[in-house]
Amino acid sequence: MPYLYAVNINGVESGYKGTEFPRLIQILDHGNLDNLKLLKPLRGLGCIGPIGLRCCCIPGDVHDILTRSMGAWKTFCSVKCCLAAMRMFQSHLVD
Repeated sequence: MPYLYAVNINGVESGYKGTEFPRLIQILDHGNLDNLKLLKPLRGLGCIGPIGLRCCCIPGDVHDILTRSMGAWKTFCSVKCCLAAMRMFQSHLVD
């Protein structure tokens, strides 16, 4: 994948056609879109770039939003086919 450098993910309602941010950009543990359906094929195509978390316009406590999103991310990390991409992303994290 020579032209894909990075991927951003967030929770989202699959099939929603509007422009309301509360439905389009949600905490990673919200929404009904299966982000693994996006990440698995990318990994299969050799994508090893960073994966970002998009949290703009999500109302609420920033610490809570990040904590819950990281909990969902750690669940993703348990899926074998995504491990290499997840490790690549985690190497960029600062505790």
